[in-house]
Amino acid sequence: MKFIISLAAYFILVPLAQNVLLAQPDSTIQSVRMQFAVPDAPAFKILGTQADNILRPSTTQELAVALSDPLINSSLPSALALEFSPYLVIGGSSLTLRSYQESALQRILYHTRLSIASQRGKTTGDTTLLALGLRFTLLDESDLRLDESYIAKIFSFNDSVLALQTRIKDHFRGPAPSFIVKSKAERDSIDAKAKDSTDIATRALDSSITLEREVAKKRNWNKPIIEFGIALAGASAESTGTQGIIGTRAAMWLVGAANLGSWGQLVLGLNSRLRRSSSGSFSTIDGALSSRLYVGENAYKGFVQVESQIQDGTLRDLFQLGGEIRLYGVVWLDYSAGTQKVGSDPLKFTSSFNIRMGTP
Repeated sequence: MKFIISLAAYFILVPLAQNVLLAQPDSTIQSVRMQFAVPDAPAFKILGTQADNILRPSTTQELAVALSDPLINSSLPSALALEFSPYLVIGGSSLTLRSYQESALQRILYHTRLSIASQRGKTTGDTTLLALGLRFTLLDESDLRLDESYIAKIFSFNDSVLALQTRIKDHFRGPAPSFIVKSKAERDSIDAKAKDSTDIATRALDSSITLEREVAKKRNWNKPIIEFGIALAGASAESTGTQGIIGTRAAMWLVGAANLGSWGQLVLGLNSRLRRSSSGSFSTIDGALSSRLYVGENAYKGFVQVESQIQDGTLRDLFQLGGEIRLYGVVWLDYSAGTQKVGSDPLKFTSSFNIRMGTP
């Protein structure tokens, strides 16, 4: 049921977010939205469905859905999460490109995202985990809304389209008096020919816009970004997760990414968690330092990750290899596998597979 509700929310809220943006008469913010990787949601990470503790940064998605291990045993995902920008979904109808560029408050609200997540129990009647998280972007140089070069080219393309439409109409219609005195059938026929010619010419300009977007993706996908996230998680004693929720843990993340030329990105992360001890008080503190190196480009990349974590006073070292690929524009798949060493215990194999969907 939670899986169905989350997907329904996704397909309801995505068009809403798009309409909010497209409604602006003086805004080209829709033109500068890019399909970068869908980031990890704080509420998703605090569930602990994955061995690592790094909060994968990326430029803001108005709405994103994440599913963890959705194909294991042909069952529902073990965990799912929904992250969105409340400002865009609820109160962003006045957002224009100009106000976004000039107002720091607008940018802060735009980049503040709320996430909710749940992890079902493995057996009927087992405990269900619920989580709530917030993410704040402190720096994002990949943001194309602030990329003056890209924005100037998009405006230039828009101006070219408008000028081209005017020239084609003038060519087919001829002088205004002669066009006006023609019959309605003749005027409709001329307008239809003008539209057909305009559509053909516009498609050529559209291909130029598409090419410029691809260039911008390659230039911006790995630009520096710094994010901060917090999350709270609770457990329910019954499987539906609607009654008797008790807080079990809290966490914070600080993560930064820097570009390595045009081919790579280095991500460094700090994570700290506060958990309930056996006595029932929030007194157990865990921590983790993580590093991840991406190699590739926006649509597909591989990575290697090294992480050291202290949990219950025991050192846990993690090494992982993985990859990330974009499908159909809005769907991202990522897989990782590696080994984890806990204290003096033997090496343990770990793996994870996630499906992420972001606004198109």
